[in-house]
Amino acid sequence: MGQSQAGPSRLCGRRLRRDAARPERRRRCRRHALLIAFKIPVCAATIVLAAPLAGATGLAPTEQAQRIRYDLDEGLVQNCGPPYVLPVQ
Repeated sequence: MGQSQAGPSRLCGRRLRRDAARPERRRRCRRHALLIAFKIPVCAATIVLAAPLAGATGLAPTEQAQRIRYDLDEGLVQNCGPPYVLPVQ
């Protein structure tokens, strides 16, 4: 297992302060922090918007309501699902 398998908390902790000469590690930590900072509000907004629509589609058992529900489910998976860690490049 090399450094590429290490999680962001290990790479962005005390070792970051000791390895100030490694700018790629600093960039990786900043990118991970931005991912989390933007992923949480986008996920919350998706849930706020999708929950009432999903409830409304449950009241109308039509084929169109099922397609809307499927699209809402896909949107939740896309906005709230993995990846939670950026791949190492």
